[in-house]
Amino acid sequence: MKTRTLLCLVLFFSTFLHPSLSDSELCHLDDKKILLEIKKSFNDPDIFVSWDPETDYCNWTFIACDDNNRVAALIVEDLDCDLVGPIPPEVGDFPYLVLLAFADCPDLKGTIPPAIAKLNNLQGLGLRNTNISGPIPEFIGDFKDLMTLQLSHNSFSGSIPNTIGSLPQLYFLDLSYNQLSGPIPGTFESSNKLLVIDLKCNMLEGDGSDLWESSMGADRAGVVDSFGCELQQIVRGDSTGRQFAILQ
Repeated sequence: MKTRTLLCLVLFFSTFLHPSLSDSELCHLDDKKILLEIKKSFNDPDIFVSWDPETDYCNWTFIACDDNNRVAALIVEDLDCDLVGPIPPEVGDFPYLVLLAFADCPDLKGTIPPAIAKLNNLQGLGLRNTNISGPIPEFIGDFKDLMTLQLSHNSFSGSIPNTIGSLPQLYFLDLSYNQLSGPIPGTFESSNKLLVIDLKCNMLEGDGSDLWESSMGADRAGVVDSFGCELQQIVRGDSTGRQFAILQ
């Protein structure tokens, strides 16, 4: 689930994202300016070599555009990722962005910038295998269209915001391999939308049994490991054959 999550997100969102026409005049100047500012903030990294201001940005690597040639997805996933420093605040300036992801960038650090709160149309947010730290921001609970939240293999700490479990469209949640602490939010128990919950390898309170009990009669599958990463896995099932794994 960890290594293929962003690929699955790309395939999911490809139903409405597509490569744009090649004519550079169709590019939206504001979006191109934002992308070039992001490139500049990372000191012109090698992985952005295709981000040539003389070409159509919808043909640049890591970019997908909508029918109106607006940037709808920024998905930076590269085993040779040479991004160094914090996520620049300019990522929050795309008015039509629905998918934002950075993965396998170990020198990406700092916290999730507050500017991301401006992405009102966000449906997928992924930060995996980076050095991003700090708390998970409360404003993520304001993304009412968010369907997938992948924040695994980072250095997030503090408690999980209760508002995440109340997101009306969220069905996939992976917060594994961080340093999160405190109780598992009660809102996870009452959510009838969340199908996948992965919280293992944190320092959370409890063993996830409440989540299991609340999943009876719901199409939910997930993994909870509140205490460690090398503990016994117990898989329980209900009369419908659904399974919910709890490591304890």
